[in-house]
Amino acid sequence: MIAVATILALALAQTPEELVRQLGHEEASRREEAATALEALGEKAIPALEKGAKSEDPEIRERAAEVLSTIRVALMVGMRLDPDRLASVREAIDDWRDRARGPGPVRGDEDLSKTAYDDLLEFPGGETRPADLADIPYLLGILSHPGPGEGVVEGLPRAQYLQVRALQAIRQFPIADENETHLIAVLRAVLPSGERPTSEADELYWGGLFSEAAQITQPNVREAIRTPVIAALGLLAESKQPYVRILIAIALAQDDADTVPILARLLVDPDPHVRGWATGCLKDRDPTPFRDILPKVVADAPYPRRRYEAAMALAACGEKAAIDALFDLASGSDGSWYEAFSSIQGLLAAPESLTGQKERVLEQWQAWWTEHRATARWDPDQERFVTE
Repeated sequence: MIAVATILALALAQTPEELVRQLGHEEASRREEAATALEALGEKAIPALEKGAKSEDPEIRERAAEVLSTIRVALMVGMRLDPDRLASVREAIDDWRDRARGPGPVRGDEDLSKTAYDDLLEFPGGETRPADLADIPYLLGILSHPGPGEGVVEGLPRAQYLQVRALQAIRQFPIADENETHLIAVLRAVLPSGERPTSEADELYWGGLFSEAAQITQPNVREAIRTPVIAALGLLAESKQPYVRILIAIALAQDDADTVPILARLLVDPDPHVRGWATGCLKDRDPTPFRDILPKVVADAPYPRRRYEAAMALAACGEKAAIDALFDLASGSDGSWYEAFSSIQGLLAAPESLTGQKERVLEQWQAWWTEHRATARWDPDQERFVTE
């Protein structure tokens, strides 16, 4: 460990430019001393480090970029961060692997929204970092300034990938007090601005960041970024890339009146995977604004589970077509039949005498529905169809 006195002496005795040149010294101890002294200078060292990050010397260039990132992180987050821990958290996100995803930009009905923190920060060799609230400032720092990095990960430049994953981890934590203030400041600084992304790569980056930002649950944070997030979701819902539209659909699960037009557009998207993810949002929203398009959604839902969710949303609107769709599902051979049949029993005020084996009971319930369908009416108090 370098003594504090040594650090202060170096910082006072040499200019930032001289210290940046020392980052390329042949002796490792001198390089480490210079880096620590530059970190101690903080904001005063930024101009020299910015020049050093463009140096022709690869050693100076790499170390200057690292120190610059550390200083900017500390300034944005508002506290001194341990460089070693910052590097380890950055490495953990960089090495994260999503085992649930398949190849290609369209992943069908797989759970792309699985973002548990333990799964996100998985170290090489299988060791998983436990959820740690002390990581919040470090994740905020990575979101603010992801640091140096080359290469492409999941279609994004590595730095952008780290930002998206850091935000994905942050929204798993209860953010409060100074961390909430810092998160708002960081999001306002890093969320892209402008009329619309200008390339497919930009769309992917915007989609990742804004999808995660839209899923933050802290009320104060959501309200602080609400206007730019909703505007960006509307633009990205028009992307030509199905995977980007899937990211937007995932972000629309929370009930918000201002996102109704966006979700309505995605519910009738030409791509079945996008429609499927959009349909999955209905279970947590008021379905009334979608009443006119729900019959088409029920008919076009690409998977039994999504068709079931659309049918239940239609039922909540008091539409008899929902019961017809549930009977179709209950008559099928896949695993959704039992859930569909149980829902039918809850949605119809039918006689208690309808009992017996599955096939016989379903036949009896369907016969009862056929006989009473014309006179059945939706009772909003009981939340079921009743007959006189």
